[in-house]
Amino acid sequence: MLACLKSQITSNSLMGISCALLSTLIFVLQNIYNKTLLKTTELDKINLLFYSSITSFVFMIPIWWFSEGARVTSVPINYSLPTILWYATNGIVHFLQNWTAFTVLVQVTPVTYSIASLIKRIVVIIFTLIWFGDPIAITQGFGITLACYGLYLYQSAMNLDSVDNTIGLQTPPTYDARARHHGHKIS
Repeated sequence: MLACLKSQITSNSLMGISCALLSTLIFVLQNIYNKTLLKTTELDKINLLFYSSITSFVFMIPIWWFSEGARVTSVPINYSLPTILWYATNGIVHFLQNWTAFTVLVQVTPVTYSIASLIKRIVVIIFTLIWFGDPIAITQGFGITLACYGLYLYQSAMNLDSVDNTIGLQTPPTYDARARHHGHKIS
């Protein structure tokens, strides 16, 4: 995503890079934690989504207020019907995306879910570049290609693992196990 920036790297963009990396780390840890909660508690995915959203809201309000809130609340709000419909649509689509995410997270491992999220990000970046008609820079093309290649390698490794499990291949036995199998004494 960082390759989509057209500007040079400055101290502001370094702060953005740091926040993006921290956000990704939190996203992965949250996926693992939510998967654990879904397995170990009596909460279903809708209730877990509700409590997670409330907790996020409580933690993010102070950060939002100090970064943007004062400026936003000083500007008069446009309460026209199209604006209200856009806000409602945004809320509904965001809820559906989170509900879908929790539904998928129940069915797959956190790593697979992170891979699916990466695919979604690649699609969004490519669609955005096409939508706005921006030319793809060399760094953008390299980043997208590298991400797709990484996905290909992950999928290839998963396919090899599933083929090994299907045909019954096992890891080679240790020396001790082979010696026991042939009747040798092991001290």
